[in-house]
Amino acid sequence: MLKRKLTPILSLLLISGLLATGCGQAAQPATTPPAAPPVTAVPTPAEDPAKVIKGAVETYFNAMGSTVKNSYKIAEKDLKDELDKNPDKYVVLDVRKADAYAQGHIKGAINVPYGPEIAKNLDSIRAIAKDKTLIVACYTGQTAGQTDSLLNVAGIKTLSLNSGMGGSSTAGFETRGWLGQKYPTVTEATAMPTVPAIASKSKAIDEAVQKYFYEMPKDSYKIDLPVMKEALA
Repeated sequence: MLKRKLTPILSLLLISGLLATGCGQAAQPATTPPAAPPVTAVPTPAEDPAKVIKGAVETYFNAMGSTVKNSYKIAEKDLKDELDKNPDKYVVLDVRKADAYAQGHIKGAINVPYGPEIAKNLDSIRAIAKDKTLIVACYTGQTAGQTDSLLNVAGIKTLSLNSGMGGSSTAGFETRGWLGQKYPTVTEATAMPTVPAIASKSKAIDEAVQKYFYEMPKDSYKIDLPVMKEALA
């Protein structure tokens, strides 16, 4: 009987002792983890405009082939066949003046006249060429070739229509070009799509290309034959 009475008392004393021991321990102060060392930002090296532009130009010419099909051009018949088969794969940039464009152009072609308008719309042109092959068309292929070169240097993959729109309104191209081949045209204008503009990866190249088009003189960096003869006389 005595043993039964002592057991609860001993248990109570044991628990009390444990509690007293725990309460008697000093509280450990919270430790603050050491601060992480500051991350030193690595400065981005400044872009050397001349070096970047030179590299882009060299890349363009090194990739140029010796035939129409691999020299950033496309023949009229090839474009006609491609548009018949895959019209959604291509977009035509017509760089002729607005009045020539209004008289007839390739269906779906967007008119951005050669010169300052190309500079103003450079980011939009890059955007429409993101998922499609961009074809540049002009009167005879000359200004389209210039535009094609500069757009490619700016990182916009394009092809120029080999003999341009041509046709009876262009001397010497009556049977050449899209019109000379009697391929179909429309007069309904196509506006520049409202797609988010895409900026170039190189500010230096964009500025150089835009400067070229903004400062385009009336003769478009060309010289008439009589003027050249007079200059050489």
